[in-house]
Amino acid sequence: MQRKGLVGPVAMITVGVLFLVQQFTHYDFEDTWPLLLIAIGAAMLLQHSGFLQPAGGTESTSDKVNHG
Repeated sequence: MQRKGLVGPVAMITVGVLFLVQQFTHYDFEDTWPLLLIAIGAAMLLQHSGFLQPAGGTESTSDKVNHG
């Protein structure tokens, strides 16, 4: 079974949030980009520890249906 990563989606969501913060507050992206590193590191840590699994990551071969 191939394991999907969470770092990419977490990075994309964090970048989007940081750009929204830039639009609606006085903080610029250059002030908030370290939060991106923190979010990526937290996602990597949670994924590596097994605490946070990607959706569909627990599917076993007995759960799959053979349609032909």
